[in-house]
Amino acid sequence: MPLIPQLNTPGGRKRALSNAHPGDLSADLMNAYVQMQYLNSPRFVPLPMSPGPGYMAAPGYSPFPMAWPSPHFYPVDMQAAALPVPDPRSTAVHMLLGPPSGPQSHILYDVRYKPDKCYLTTTGAPIKLPEEFAELPATRPTIAKMRLVCRDLPWRISVTNSKGVTIKNILESIHSELHQPLTEGEWWIAQDEERERTLEAYKKNCAEELGEKRKLEEGVKRIDWLGNRTMLMAISRGPLDEPFIKSRVMDPKAQAETWIMDMGISVEKPVILKVFTRKYQLSLKPEAIAYLEEILEEHEIDDDQVQGAMEYVAKEYMKQDGMHSSFGLFKINKVILLTDCTTIVTRENLEKIYALMQLGGSNPNSTQNTLLDPDELDPEQHLYFINAMEMPRWLYSYERKAFEKAPNAPSLGGTPASRAQFLRDRHNIIKQVVLRNENFSPPAIAGRDRDNYLKLTSTKNLLGRTGQRFLLFGMLTHAPDGRLCLEDLEGRVVLDISETGPSEGLFTEGCFVLVEGDYTEEEVLQVIAIGHPPSERRDAARSVYGHIDFLGKGATTVAEDEQFAEGMNRFSDLVFMCASDLWLDSPKTLGGLRKILDGYVASDFIPLVFIFCGNFTSKDVGQGSGIDLIRYQDNLDALGDLLASYPRIANHSHFVFVPGPLDPWGSATLPRPPIPASFCSQFQNKLPKAHFASNPCRIKFCGQEIVIFRHDLMAKMLRNLVGVKPDVESADLKRYLVQTILDQCHLSPLTLSVQPTIWELDHALRLYPMPTTLILADKYERYELTYEGCHVFNPGMFQGTLFGFSTYYPETRRSEPSFLEDDEN
Repeated sequence: MPLIPQLNTPGGRKRALSNAHPGDLSADLMNAYVQMQYLNSPRFVPLPMSPGPGYMAAPGYSPFPMAWPSPHFYPVDMQAAALPVPDPRSTAVHMLLGPPSGPQSHILYDVRYKPDKCYLTTTGAPIKLPEEFAELPATRPTIAKMRLVCRDLPWRISVTNSKGVTIKNILESIHSELHQPLTEGEWWIAQDEERERTLEAYKKNCAEELGEKRKLEEGVKRIDWLGNRTMLMAISRGPLDEPFIKSRVMDPKAQAETWIMDMGISVEKPVILKVFTRKYQLSLKPEAIAYLEEILEEHEIDDDQVQGAMEYVAKEYMKQDGMHSSFGLFKINKVILLTDCTTIVTRENLEKIYALMQLGGSNPNSTQNTLLDPDELDPEQHLYFINAMEMPRWLYSYERKAFEKAPNAPSLGGTPASRAQFLRDRHNIIKQVVLRNENFSPPAIAGRDRDNYLKLTSTKNLLGRTGQRFLLFGMLTHAPDGRLCLEDLEGRVVLDISETGPSEGLFTEGCFVLVEGDYTEEEVLQVIAIGHPPSERRDAARSVYGHIDFLGKGATTVAEDEQFAEGMNRFSDLVFMCASDLWLDSPKTLGGLRKILDGYVASDFIPLVFIFCGNFTSKDVGQGSGIDLIRYQDNLDALGDLLASYPRIANHSHFVFVPGPLDPWGSATLPRPPIPASFCSQFQNKLPKAHFASNPCRIKFCGQEIVIFRHDLMAKMLRNLVGVKPDVESADLKRYLVQTILDQCHLSPLTLSVQPTIWELDHALRLYPMPTTLILADKYERYELTYEGCHVFNPGMFQGTLFGFSTYYPETRRSEPSFLEDDEN
């Protein structure tokens, strides 16, 4: 007869026990009593226990736990001697059943449902577990019997298959065992709070439309004992689990067949961990997880909306200044909330974040609070100018496969550790892009086409493998004897490129490349092909690291970027004007610029931003005399007077000035600081919207990232080519340059001897994630092209017979060349 408990009945427990026949309570009552004593104590100690009030001892049973037939004790003669006993040290559970780690696939199974409702988590949406996956062996090597014990349950679950236990066998055994009716002895031996929890789960499970179509009349089942912890998290066994297994299973042979079954709270916990831990690299304390589950239950969030809700909470948490400065202080409705938002998330911090969200508040320094209404977009409110020295320094952790913020602010001098760190970061960032590429990422489950995927080999693994062909990834460099080498984090190998065919791109010392070749007995790699690593489009990188604020102006999600793009459709006439090499010491420059400004005013087509790149002089004044410096400042003031003479432009537009190689104080080191304030103070008094930026610098505008770099990059790259050199006359050098820069994720893929770089500011030269637009201001001929979704253009020189410049349209994310003829020519 099914057990239908009535907790509210006065004296219900005593009547149930007094009316029960002793034989009905014998083994079940004894087992449950021992098990509950174990679950409610820190550890199981086999000592005499009192049965407690209302207990009726069954005939023939001793009151000592060690004499009771419970899951703690398996007599040796009860074991199946013919079954192989696995060695727990060498037996590994299948990865689908193990704890989820990184991007690996994992099963998602709510044990309230039948096994056909088991799902497989992938990089996309979960899919039903394919039958061929369900029939895979549960362990390696294959075993014929498994026992499962769980910290949330007093019962054991046995799984047997003479041909080898499969994943399907485990799921079916768990479902079958947990859907057994709960006996009356097991029910009454539980404590009051446990019975209340079980009763609540019983009513909830009967009310919900589960696959079992369960009715209240069927009574309480073992599945109700779990409460809301019905999600199978993992089947695992580790060194820390051995004491628990030994306390539940006495026989050593049976211990070898026993694994731990970890249960979690329905579907919410895996999603919470996925969002906070795997995506945002935050560590959740148990009480924090419990609090998030309480929020989801309070608001009755559907399972398909859990991830979106957790994304919103995690994003609000990441916005707080405490993530970057230890403490954030917010005052809302005269209530001061102190948030210590570190990477370890506590319940206290989440409560304060939740309070902020309920009050409609957020960090006032955050640039984005909620998804915007495209019809209410004000572009001026989403325009930011970022100098290289202001960008937060993010380091890439190869162990965690994530970016981590540097604990200290970058310094100009750097440390010996930072000298090696910036090259390691460049190596690891590009390598993780390569390994995520579709040609290098085979499916988690072995298949017939797995061997068709490319595989990287390190230089260390070449030793003793002569005559074989390998694909390597590393940096091009020269050995002390002058020979070309490939260097990675584990060593280097000499390259022989004498038989290498033509390849696209520009290859310089300091570039990271993929090299395929045969390893010879002379310990030289005979290269047959060399190429740049595959690039990763901006949307793909943002889908992985969109939560990281690389620019220091507030992170935006991919969804917000899409909202911005939709809102920009209303601003087709909004443009940026970009010109390079405005030689202010040339008499024609200001005259040509005046004509351009007259045309803008006459046509009522005023750019939002004017981008002026150096050089602002035709000769180097960095080491010049005092007269040269005075003349330079006078010319700059004359430019300010010219721009200020157009009030409509001066009040509406922003002006960005990026120094060139000849501007003070000239230096070959990158990144280059802005033009000194001593030259700019009077200029900024005339034009408050003038921004004297570093080189390179960035503009963040309505979800777009625009990188501006003034450098004669084409000439420098061509002068330092190594290995495979392109045909300068027939090759498309402009495309090769753009491809190289974006594939290398860096503005200067050269060695420090060729292009000095401030070690701890090297992150300011990164192009990862790939920007929306890249302005490569160069003395080389002008061009516009798009590579992997990134629009790149060179505005050319504002000199000669044509005053050339470029017009950039943020709505279409494209540019077009513009020019003004010199009337005197």
